[in-house]
Amino acid sequence: MNKNILDKFRGILEIHKKTLSDWLNGSSKQEIIQCCAAEANYIPTSNDLNVMEKIDSALERIDNGEFGKCKICHEDVEPERLELDFTTEVCLEHYSKNELKALEKDLELAAKVHRQ
Repeated sequence: MNKNILDKFRGILEIHKKTLSDWLNGSSKQEIIQCCAAEANYIPTSNDLNVMEKIDSALERIDNGEFGKCKICHEDVEPERLELDFTTEVCLEHYSKNELKALEKDLELAAKVHRQ
């Protein structure tokens, strides 16, 4: 993947990490759950609350040259998909029908939250 694109992702992820860290340091887990429920009518799961670990993992993959590479075919994953989900590790072609349906539902939910 292009160094400029990787640098862009690194910068964005580092900003998100700092912002999230600042917010988390001033909030308890219960306050975060209440805030999400009030703002977006959404209750985060434990998976959602591990975002810091996911950001650190993505930054590590950038350092190792693995970020944006498909785990199956080792080709570049579409940058547009990475912009939507920095944890993406496979090309769309390698998703099953069920995974594609789940992705579509996630995108619909994201659009609904964004509209609200």
